[in-house]
Amino acid sequence: MKIIDVIPISRGISVEKLTYFTSEDAPLGSLVTVPLKKRMVSGIVIASQNAEDSKSFIKRAEFQIKKVSKLEARQFFLKEFIAACGACANYFASSTGSVLHALASHSTEEEIQKIENTHADSRTERLYERYAIQAEDEERFAHYKSLIREQFAKKASVFFCLPSIHEVETAVMKLEKGIEEYTYVLHGGVKQKDLVALYKKILSENHPVLIICTGGFLSLPRKDIGAIIVERENSKGYKTLSRPYLDIRTFADFFAKNIQAKLIVGDFFLQIETIHRFKIGEYQELYPLKFRSLTTAEEQIVDMRKYKLTEKSFTVISDELKELIEQNKANSENLFIFTARKGLSPTTVCSDCGTIVTCTKCQSPVVLHSSSRGNFFLCHHCGERTAARSEASIQRSARIMDLPENSEDSGNETQNNETETQTHTSTENLTHDVPELCKSCGGWRLTTLGIGTERVEEEIRRMYPQVRVFVFDKEKIKTLKRALTMIAEFYAAPGSILIGTEMALMYLDKPLANTAVASIDSLFSVPDFKISEKILDILLKIRSLTETKLVLQTRNPDQNVFQYAIGGNTMEFYREEIELRKAFSYPPFSVLIKVSLEGRREVIAEEMALAKEQLEDYSVDVFPSFIKGRAGRSFLHALIKIPANEWPNSKLLAKLSSLPPNFTIKVDPDSLL
Repeated sequence: MKIIDVIPISRGISVEKLTYFTSEDAPLGSLVTVPLKKRMVSGIVIASQNAEDSKSFIKRAEFQIKKVSKLEARQFFLKEFIAACGACANYFASSTGSVLHALASHSTEEEIQKIENTHADSRTERLYERYAIQAEDEERFAHYKSLIREQFAKKASVFFCLPSIHEVETAVMKLEKGIEEYTYVLHGGVKQKDLVALYKKILSENHPVLIICTGGFLSLPRKDIGAIIVERENSKGYKTLSRPYLDIRTFADFFAKNIQAKLIVGDFFLQIETIHRFKIGEYQELYPLKFRSLTTAEEQIVDMRKYKLTEKSFTVISDELKELIEQNKANSENLFIFTARKGLSPTTVCSDCGTIVTCTKCQSPVVLHSSSRGNFFLCHHCGERTAARSEASIQRSARIMDLPENSEDSGNETQNNETETQTHTSTENLTHDVPELCKSCGGWRLTTLGIGTERVEEEIRRMYPQVRVFVFDKEKIKTLKRALTMIAEFYAAPGSILIGTEMALMYLDKPLANTAVASIDSLFSVPDFKISEKILDILLKIRSLTETKLVLQTRNPDQNVFQYAIGGNTMEFYREEIELRKAFSYPPFSVLIKVSLEGRREVIAEEMALAKEQLEDYSVDVFPSFIKGRAGRSFLHALIKIPANEWPNSKLLAKLSSLPPNFTIKVDPDSLL
């Protein structure tokens, strides 16, 4: 009789391990099926001992030790993989079982578990080192191919990890030439039947292999992995969207360290945190990092403030963009027009001079919000609020505008705008508070506006009915097949225009004669302290696609990020951004932990107050969300900042794990509001 400790592989289980008994031998790493409450779950054996040696434990146990229902004696997962899951669970304030479920649920299928793992580990060296590469796509992939050949020569296999299925498929075409026989592709789009066949081939192949995959397939137990490459390192696609809210990039680092393999991260523009870690010596350069990119395309920033705002309309297509559309048609070229993604808060501008209203503290554009006390401007970058004017001033403004003082506020809850069409709402109709005057001209006619794909499409079709127009956003593109079909049709149609959100940039993998940015200003209002980095990344990608001309429309031309993007100067952007992060104690100088609660306002207020008491040893800032919950429910957030060198912190982890399951915990969240 054996007493075994099992890590349950299931989402939402907070316990780290469970204890069972079995009459069979249970090697460490074996997959078992065990009873848990009223259901059966998979689990992994992490400890085993004879029942005779565990008599005292059995007598002291305050619970009934149940029997294992089913045991697969063969070890499947590498012990280094399980250890990496444990480290990842520690970092993201979760349980090892939840991490295993997120990263290896496909590997618990019975057909896969029966596969014999017969390949040999014949690596000639084992060395954990971190490398970074920042360069254009073509240059990065040339270095990747050299590195893969080098690893093969050392009898080592390579994991090549990407954030999406399409990016995996695209990378295959760039990397497999000459090694097609030893290149394998794994992602969520592979059918279970094909997945089993691929696992059999990979786990029986003694020659080194290249595995091009999404993050969930790092669980595949090849023992000879010499390098893990994390390409498109700056993509948010590496973060899981449900519990336990992991970052695959962080897991890849833990795993590479455990198996003593090289970790290589690469992108056109790396994360600010990664560049900082390179600067302080935590990463080596695979190839000298490039901080300036060149282009032969003509680049032009168009100041949209020159177009007068009226109560009924505003200019969507500038004269410069009209000229580009006409040239594109005359030369039978292709034009991509970027617009901000849907669901963004509108930008607030002065109707008199066109200047965007910005934060008094960090100069980022602010967003109009409302509360029971009135309307206010909030900076989603640093959290600064702009005070409203007095009630007497409001009444004077109302008389000047000849508007009733009780006009309804159509600018409230702009954070919940769920369309990509035009948003054009005047703050002249505010119920409670009239925000500050325009800093540029002193005007009080402040207007919120935004431009989406539908609005741009409407204008172009009206002005150029003979031009073929494609729209690429989440409303139009529901499947991978549809995405690939539209992109192919666009490239094949001379003189055509593709209007798209950031989503389109994943699929545009060939050069374009012309590109334009119809609207990007509203991105500054996203509640993400990394938003400037994201904007730069978007603009650099658009710029890298452009061969002839790029037109960038903005009402905020003085934003430094535009100058850095147009000049391809990422070093100056990094220097400015890292100083700002340091001033506000943002990553990489700290680890942010956001604890969230959703429910009826009065109930969650009490629960959050109790949680704050429980976390009293730490500085906890509690604040309401500006996004409504489901069915009108409210959100409350608590933010904890921990110095980067003090996390994970066992004491804080214990307190976080003791919170009720209705609390959501996100470590390193992108959004703070």
